[in-house]
Amino acid sequence: MEMILTPTFNMLGYTAYVISSTAFIILGIFLMSLRVMEKEMAACYKSPRACIAWTAIVIGVLQMCNATLIAKGIDYDVLTSFAYPLTYYIQLYLLTTSILTMTIADQKKVDIKNMTCLPIVALTLIYLVYFIVNRETEFNIGSYELFTNTLPAKIIKYILLVAIFSIYLVYSAMIYFEIRRFRDSVEKDEELSKRIRTKPMIKIAKMTIAYVTILGCVIFFEAITGKHLSNNANIVFVLVHTAIFVSNGGIIVNTSLKYMKDTGYLEAKRNAENTRLKAISIKDIENLLLKNAANKDTTTNEIIHSHARKTSKEDKKKEPEAIEATVRSWMRLPSKPYCREGLALREAAAEMGIDQRLLSGFINNMYRMNFNAWINMLRIEEVKRLISQRPEMTLVDIAAHTGFTDSSAMSKVFKKSESITPSQYKQEHKRRRRK
Repeated sequence: MEMILTPTFNMLGYTAYVISSTAFIILGIFLMSLRVMEKEMAACYKSPRACIAWTAIVIGVLQMCNATLIAKGIDYDVLTSFAYPLTYYIQLYLLTTSILTMTIADQKKVDIKNMTCLPIVALTLIYLVYFIVNRETEFNIGSYELFTNTLPAKIIKYILLVAIFSIYLVYSAMIYFEIRRFRDSVEKDEELSKRIRTKPMIKIAKMTIAYVTILGCVIFFEAITGKHLSNNANIVFVLVHTAIFVSNGGIIVNTSLKYMKDTGYLEAKRNAENTRLKAISIKDIENLLLKNAANKDTTTNEIIHSHARKTSKEDKKKEPEAIEATVRSWMRLPSKPYCREGLALREAAAEMGIDQRLLSGFINNMYRMNFNAWINMLRIEEVKRLISQRPEMTLVDIAAHTGFTDSSAMSKVFKKSESITPSQYKQEHKRRRRK
């Protein structure tokens, strides 16, 4: 079949797609190459940034395909049949992932989101296989256009549209309820409510839902009719779509950078309250750790190690619970081992009787930060406690008691976490006590 050529070269349409493609690809590459300034926030920040970057690259490549087809004088409406709805689903999936990551959604929501990929992947494979098997000519845009007009291709396309629309409803509800849960969880914690503003998160969720709704309406209209919007309307849509995505993506990435550290801390607290040890009682582990801290008894260490090995062999699923119980018990030791200056992962793991790789992985998964950031978080809580309960202590003394090299290092870490200096925190606490 001869490829269908447009009567004239659409310069405005070509320019709009080139601008859009360039903006999306530049945004994607920029976000991919961006590095987080604070190492302790890397785990929290990486996922939303990567989601927005990959979404931008996928859209940019599709827009470049459109521009290439226009430049060659080929009717690019054939892409509306299957490629555009599929790209819309990819955007929807990645944007939902970024929102759920920012709010540290529970595993059930993440599993539901991931399960929605299966019907889309299945339909895509069926569509491609059927095209390869039933093409009448060689691989080109003309043979693909012939294929899109066949009854099986249309049936698969409509099934895809129904599947994507259903998934969109699920994702929208998921985002809505997750944002509400996040807001309610923060408001219940007085300390976190002072540091985390939930209004930006709610606005982002609303913007995302509105954005994908408008985009979905246009894409579904084009897929059903098999044609793009009129030339001028299509140009406006492409440019507006680009501007909205770039701004919305930037807001999501910026918000995740600001708030993800605290939301990880919130989730860790929530999980710690809900999880109960089944393999080993918490009280037994506390007693063993207390004995180990008191006399460095190697036998105690061996008992803890044997308990960990036994738990790992008998029930792999209980291992995280056993590790969490050990970590929580270690955190509650009267000696406050995390306040020891120069504490390393290897030393803490040895004291707990846990392999250091398991401990590091547990901290990354539970608290969304690395070991050093986690230790600093515990130390900052101790700093706040000392300021509140022992106002006579100087900042120099508090720094020495909490494992910091000096008061300057303590102030730097404290300000990152609380957005104010220890001195300001101390003054505010004094004012509250006077009232």
